[in-house]
Amino acid sequence: MQAEDEISLPWVEARRVADELLEQLALGVDDVVGIVGLGTGAHVAFALAEAMMNRRRLLPVRLFTVCPPTVWPFEDAPTLGALVNTPIRYLTCPQSVAGPPWRLETATCGAFSHSHFEDKSTMVKLVMEEMTTLGSD
Repeated sequence: MQAEDEISLPWVEARRVADELLEQLALGVDDVVGIVGLGTGAHVAFALAEAMMNRRRLLPVRLFTVCPPTVWPFEDAPTLGALVNTPIRYLTCPQSVAGPPWRLETATCGAFSHSHFEDKSTMVKLVMEEMTTLGSD
């Protein structure tokens, strides 16, 4: 499989999983929350960010999508600007031949950036360093 092979999960299912996850989380208004989604889990992470904003009025400080599917299920897809100004980081491996992540880029009115990582440990380090920096601000 290529890094960008598609495993599609309907949005209604991603949102159901996100709602279940959110119910299990005790989050306060002062918590610094970043969300990481790997592969198809990036859709669940996106839905979790939406649920945090819509149900708890909490804005994630960052959404990390790691090798997410580039094709989104059409039915019930999030609208443009759905994540308001949540910054989105799009992370892929250098070998990725995925097309432009326009749906992710247009899902936020905030910052959007793309980076490559060489291996899993580099990816985890990148996420941890960014979250540590955000948490100290």
